[in-house]
Amino acid sequence: MSPLNIMNATGKGSFYAESWLLTQFLMLGIIPSLKARFGQLTALLREGQSPSKRSRNSFRMSLPSMEKELRRYLARGKFESIDFTVMSDLGVSRPLTTRSLGTVEVCFRLGDALLRIDRAEAAETWFRRAEQLGPRSPLLRKDSDCWRQSAGNLRRPFVF
Repeated sequence: MSPLNIMNATGKGSFYAESWLLTQFLMLGIIPSLKARFGQLTALLREGQSPSKRSRNSFRMSLPSMEKELRRYLARGKFESIDFTVMSDLGVSRPLTTRSLGTVEVCFRLGDALLRIDRAEAAETWFRRAEQLGPRSPLLRKDSDCWRQSAGNLRRPFVF
């Protein structure tokens, strides 16, 4: 369970709503200084700081304090909005281009997505499947160094 109790007994169904609430609180909530410091969070995430250290360094408050303020914000029941002026007609259809993905690319993209959420073991399964189906795929060769570097926790190196 995360320090902010993002996942609770209700499971994944509430994750989106709770994530939205936290983001909304940080960007538009009752503490203006949080919005100014919100941009620092991304840099600290990339550095791999622990959640409690990130909270202290970016928002200058402990996780328990932040959770208390978040609960207070929720109990208030008033959520701010951002108004946008749209300069074009949203009713006009716009051309959209789509393409079919081959099985090798689908396997690679699934592996890449899993790797980005720290599910290296599951990612390896999809990368290996992509390798079996298309060992000469330029996608695998071109991107292999990139995902191999970010997969430092994979048990054995991939060789393409």
